[in-house]
Amino acid sequence: MKDKLPGIFSLLAIICHLAIWWVYLFTAQPDGQFITAAFDQLAYSFDPKSESFFPFMLLAISLLMCILCSILFLFTSYLKVAMFFVAINASLILYFSNFELALMIALPLFFAHDVFKSHNQAQQNDLR
Repeated sequence: MKDKLPGIFSLLAIICHLAIWWVYLFTAQPDGQFITAAFDQLAYSFDPKSESFFPFMLLAISLLMCILCSILFLFTSYLKVAMFFVAINASLILYFSNFELALMIALPLFFAHDVFKSHNQAQQNDLR
């Protein structure tokens, strides 16, 4: 179970990202135009000419990186790669966005180190 903690916390970061997108897209939409208004808002957010292009592109890339890291945490052989991606993702979000989201993204790092140490010790014991 301890091996799965980084993946579980990475899933929490995905849930936080999805909550941000849900609030942005589906809150305060006009009646009867729920889906079309959300689609128009999404299209405006990803328009390179709009001023909100960079923050929303960063959030979208961060969501994809969290999904990728959650998958990578399932395999202990890719633990270093997943830890690297989580660290880069959390530092970018911390610099450009807010502290709370960066903290949720970085939570797997606190437990991945323990998993990494136990995995290395198990490999060394196998070599003996």
